[in-house]
Amino acid sequence: MGGSPGWTRKLVPTDDLGDLVKAAAQIGDLVAPDTAAMRYGGAELRQAEQKRELQRAAVVKDLKRRFVDGPVLVIPRARKAVFITTGMMPIPEAGTIYPGYRTTTDWGELRRASVDVGRSIHDCRARARQHHRLGAHR
Repeated sequence: MGGSPGWTRKLVPTDDLGDLVKAAAQIGDLVAPDTAAMRYGGAELRQAEQKRELQRAAVVKDLKRRFVDGPVLVIPRARKAVFITTGMMPIPEAGTIYPGYRTTTDWGELRRASVDVGRSIHDCRARARQHHRLGAHR
């Protein structure tokens, strides 16, 4: 349909653009997705992706337990903050957990080391340059 003059006047609202392009480019019928996946190790790839998703879900569950559901420290927004974004993990309906964080404000500096979710002990020590008493923030 597409190479001849006036072809656009032959179009109707129910035409499928994909079918028109396929006909114009003389593309034959496509291989079924399952058949095409076999050429790329589809079954093994699917199994690996399912395993990866289970591992990701376990990490999200652990991070949510520790950083959303458990006790947390809430501090006022700082003038200056630096986040390490490599390895950040989105937590649905809660936000994003960053593996490293440093903030500087009037009360001092707070640093948070990376989270290693594969270990049972996590380094949560923070260094402060100044020692001021912080009030509760709600």
